Amino acid sequence: MSGRFTRLAALALKELKVVLLDRRARTTLVLSPIVQLLLFGFATTLEVKAIDIGIIDRDGGRAAQAMVAALDGSPNVRTLRSYPSEAALDEGIARREVIAGLILPQRLSADIAAGRGGEVLALLDGRRTNAAQIVGGYLSQIAQRAGADLRPAVRAAPQPQVLTRHWFNPNLDYRGFTLPAMIAVITAVLVLSVSAQSVAREREFGTFDELSEALTLVQTHKVTEFPIVLVGSEYWRGLLDWLGGPVRDRGMIGHHDLDLITVVDDPDDAVAHVVERDAQLRAAQEQRLATAHPTEEA
Repeated sequence: MSGRFTRLAALALKELKVVLLDRRARTTLVLSPIVQLLLFGFATTLEVKAIDIGIIDRDGGRAAQAMVAALDGSPNVRTLRSYPSEAALDEGIARREVIAGLILPQRLSADIAAGRGGEVLALLDGRRTNAAQIVGGYLSQIAQRAGADLRPAVRAAPQPQVLTRHWFNPNLDYRGFTLPAMIAVITAVLVLSVSAQSVAREREFGTFDELSEALTLVQTHKVTEFPIVLVGSEYWRGLLDWLGGPVRDRGMIGHHDLDLITVVDDPDDAVAHVVERDAQLRAAQEQRLATAHPTEEA
């Protein structure tokens, strides 16, 4: 067993040296993931911060003051702008001065004090659909908390409180949830792009993800072509019939894309095909290089 791991480690070290000696591969493995993580780190988030909110306060009572104080204390709210009328608020949203506006109606404080509850009207900028939906959720949570603080206290036996302590990502920053998964996806694609062989085992959904990544990279010429072999014609028949039927008929893949896949039933045939196809690809590559850089004869 130790000898096998020694040979495997030596093979991995050799392949690593070969990759690092290639300038294009170094750029792919180092510069590309850094750029992608920086871009995706800012793009893959469902948080909206530095929000500007417009306020029309027609109540001026305790409930309205509590609502304004809750908004002002939110870490996601940057500024609160006061508007005299709905027309002025509409114009502020149209000019992108604010992304949302709250209208606090008359008798809001009186209704809440009487136990009848109160309603607050929210206007959102529909041109920024995703941000508006998230801001709407923020405003709903803030209004619920403010309303709960204003309700008369209900006398009841004290209830135990459960406090959650987050060891990982204690501030619950959204990027702390998305970036680890993004790193795994980018790493898998990069490793596959410089690999000479990829094995997709038929035991879980990850099989199809691994297979589709390899096919997509070869199909779009993102990597140097390598042989793709499926072992077990009976097992893969359903997938191949679906790809060759509805998928190809609807133009989702080209008519010759399935030629990238070779199906065998014997593992020895798979090895033989990989060796043979690899030799053909190497010969074709050498021929292209010779054509691109012909030897000058004296």
